[in-house]
Amino acid sequence: MYSYNTQREASNIKKIALYGGTFNPIHFGHLVVAENVRAFFDIDEVIFIPTGIPPEKEDKSIIENKLSRLEMVRLATNDNPYFTVSDIEIKKTVKCYTRDTLIDIRKLFSDAKLFFILGADAIRNISKWHNAENIFTLCEFIAVSRGNYNNKTLLTDIEYLEDDFNAVIHFLEIPNIGISSTDIRKKSSIGKTIKYLVPSSVEQYIEDNNLYAALDYEHLDAILRANLSKDKYEHTIGTANEAKSLATHYDLDTTKAYIAGLFHDITKEYNEEEILAHCEKYSTKLDAVLRNNLPIAHGFLSADIAKKDFSIEDEDILNAIRYHTFGRANMSMLEKIVFVADCIEPTRGENSWLQELRAIAYEDIDKAMVICLEFALEKTKKRQQAYHPLGLEALEYLKENEND
Repeated sequence: MYSYNTQREASNIKKIALYGGTFNPIHFGHLVVAENVRAFFDIDEVIFIPTGIPPEKEDKSIIENKLSRLEMVRLATNDNPYFTVSDIEIKKTVKCYTRDTLIDIRKLFSDAKLFFILGADAIRNISKWHNAENIFTLCEFIAVSRGNYNNKTLLTDIEYLEDDFNAVIHFLEIPNIGISSTDIRKKSSIGKTIKYLVPSSVEQYIEDNNLYAALDYEHLDAILRANLSKDKYEHTIGTANEAKSLATHYDLDTTKAYIAGLFHDITKEYNEEEILAHCEKYSTKLDAVLRNNLPIAHGFLSADIAKKDFSIEDEDILNAIRYHTFGRANMSMLEKIVFVADCIEPTRGENSWLQELRAIAYEDIDKAMVICLEFALEKTKKRQQAYHPLGLEALEYLKENEND
């Protein structure tokens, strides 16, 4: 039931495998799947079909960059004579359903034997697809497992579909090379290399078109100027530049440090009513301490705005924004850098204490963290304000580990 006879069928029957997906972007994992399917099932042609308007996903970027996705698939498949690309879904202005695409393809290749390539995780839900009962009459399916899926579960799902829908589903396990489009987009958005994850032509296309730049700096700057006073805006730019300088000194990703610095105080000057309204809008989770001390909740809210409005998905960046006010135990190097940069950036002044702290920051970031935390704690006590327990935990953690 799960094997396949690779012996060539009647010589006049063309065998075509359809490979659909968002391909956002296409990468070597996709190409490995297609080539393994082609070789194992003796396929004459693998047609890549980039999705136009997905029936489920509402990510506007998928629709907005559909022509770029199409071009990247063309670039990636250009050197394989068995691979072709169809824009049949890209051209549509309505949601794309697999059944409709199969009908359209069948009209173009009326005498061909059609296969549809699917990942193992998609097989389980195929019976819920639009007009699923008709899909199985239009083609056979090839379920591909990359070694990261429970194949016993997969085979059970296949058996169910074959018994209840008269589906014909073949199974092929291929090596898992551990590449994902999501990871590529994340890396590209913060300037990390994607070399050897995608073909060089695709890498160059992404770079030339700045395709996955998650941050529109001009738009962010406009938001910062609108939300912040002149002094607070200058402090924000100073923090971002100081964080970048510290990151350079400690051999850390400077782009991540700069981005976290830009966002850290974006909601700093919201009043309490605005903070509550925006926390509700962005589903920002506040503990009891933050709810009773809303001015120190701006880091958490700012992180959620960075994620939801600017597509910042890197958790290290988000945590650096989130905990820059009071810290937490076992902070990452990026979190420490942004925390200290907030304390020592140039607009804070030029007194001897700050000058000494700046020197320490470039010698021992943990020591600088302790000084900053103790200063913040003392200032809070004098003002008779609450200090978040996470700040106390951060201070205790650093002191316990200062000799490590």
